[in-house]
Amino acid sequence: MVIEEQGARIEMREQNGVHVHAWSGRPTVKAAERYYAALGAIVDRSRPFVLLTETAGANVPSAQVRQRIGELQAELEPRMRPFSIGNVVVVRNTLLRGALTALTWLAPSLSEIVYADSLEEGLRVADEMVDSHRRGAAPE
Repeated sequence: MVIEEQGARIEMREQNGVHVHAWSGRPTVKAAERYYAALGAIVDRSRPFVLLTETAGANVPSAQVRQRIGELQAELEPRMRPFSIGNVVVVRNTLLRGALTALTWLAPSLSEIVYADSLEEGLRVADEMVDSHRRGAAPE
């Protein structure tokens, strides 16, 4: 699935229980709302998953977009928690990492994010989370 909205693009794919969502461009409120609607549909499948967000092509969202993402995350969190195995974010941009940190003030559940420096590292961590879950062990 691909969401495109005023220069923002979010590509969503799934592989072995890991949902890889690649953001590029400058996120907009409309793109964030469409994204969270699609993420809600994934949650509604009632299957365990790891969310891996790739931010390499993304620009720092505006304060208004960060606020809306925090609200949308807080709304989805109660439905998402029973099925979320983990949340991995690939972020190389220090300004974007700062914006993500600020989002944790709006949606504390985002503080449980594991950060990775590359997509390869993120996939490895996400796969380990899925494997641990399937074995019945807590992720490391």
